[in-house]
Amino acid sequence: MPTPVCVPQNKAEGKGILVTGHDLELLERLLIATEGKGINIYTHSEMLPAHGYPELRKYAHLKGNVGKAWFDQKKLFQQWNGTIIVTTNCIVPPTGRADYADRLYSYGIVGIDNCRQLEDDFAPLIEQTLALPDIEGFDSEETLMTGHNYKTILGLAPQILDAVNAGKIKRFFVVAGCDKPGKPNDYFRDLALSIPDDCIILTSSCGKFRFNDHDFGTIPGTEIPRYLDLGQCNDSYGAVMIALALSDAMGVPVNELPVNIVLSWMEQKAVLILLALFNLGIQNIYLGPNPPEFVNEDIFAFLQQQFNLQLTGDAQEDLVKMLNPQPKIEVVEA
Repeated sequence: MPTPVCVPQNKAEGKGILVTGHDLELLERLLIATEGKGINIYTHSEMLPAHGYPELRKYAHLKGNVGKAWFDQKKLFQQWNGTIIVTTNCIVPPTGRADYADRLYSYGIVGIDNCRQLEDDFAPLIEQTLALPDIEGFDSEETLMTGHNYKTILGLAPQILDAVNAGKIKRFFVVAGCDKPGKPNDYFRDLALSIPDDCIILTSSCGKFRFNDHDFGTIPGTEIPRYLDLGQCNDSYGAVMIALALSDAMGVPVNELPVNIVLSWMEQKAVLILLALFNLGIQNIYLGPNPPEFVNEDIFAFLQQQFNLQLTGDAQEDLVKMLNPQPKIEVVEA
């Protein structure tokens, strides 16, 4: 089970392998294969939460995280002069003048024409990594927090409920989802950094890279952290588990909890997460910066009527509405 950990960010040295995607089992096998070989392992994007797992971070050569969300690959991988492994669905095919293709490995179902397919034998990868120059150009002193598994947070339930009852915690914000290129997604940073100090921010997926470089501190008068990273996009269900536990403990229906859900939207498995939330009857979700491709005018009208789905607009204006929710008006036809 993951536990909270502070991870070095954009600091790398020596012989290095950069791993992106979601495949934690592949990462464990890589750590075992490279132990004692003089090679450092670094994570990227959705692999950041790997540092939260004690069985992975026990390997001293799992050093830190480099880069942000998946779409910085072309620029980042060009700068990274070690080898690179892309797992699951996160690959951005190198194009144009990219000179890292000969150092790029894909694994499992991921595959493109101009990179090597990594098998269970790590020997060629290790040999190439050792033959390359030491990593240069990454000497930041930044850090990131991760590892707040929902089971860990539920262990804090008594303190959290006490803080809620004492008025120290006013609301919970789930600000999560899939990031994508473009200035419109700066909305999520503007929103997160504007959320009042008496509110907790829950996040997961790569959307957190819009704001996870900020130190959100703790709830005033407590030791409860304001920023909680639940993990990869696959861990999004953790936010639901927390909401259900909070609902049970407070004796309040989920949709009447002091919880706001704001999702950064980009198709793929995010469709499943959104449909799962609807299936649970979760209402008042803010989604942006664009609606799903399958949502036409009629479908959106239906989702608004049934679930009060909202599209993101201006971050400050939306925040005011989230902090001062209005009851949904039921329209009764004659």
